[in-house]
Amino acid sequence: MTKLTPVGELVEIIMKEEPPNDAEFLGIVESGLLQVHIKQESVINDLRNKVAELGGNLLVVDTIISISDGYGGYEFTGMGRAFRVKQ
Repeated sequence: MTKLTPVGELVEIIMKEEPPNDAEFLGIVESGLLQVHIKQESVINDLRNKVAELGGNLLVVDTIISISDGYGGYEFTGMGRAFRVKQ
């Protein structure tokens, strides 16, 4: 399970919404493409950590996908957008 880094904890999350008008777009963040996650929380933590690495403080989660692992469980991937919002 991916844990939040100290700076990742500072990243706020919104789901499938648009950021405030003054938010600066920093880039697309993806999780689970090379390493799948067995919990949705792990994907969100990984995305928040990646936003923090880009210097952002807001994650807009656009998609989280669950895929059957073929053994009765699921694996998760996700994608979002990183922003910096002035505080």
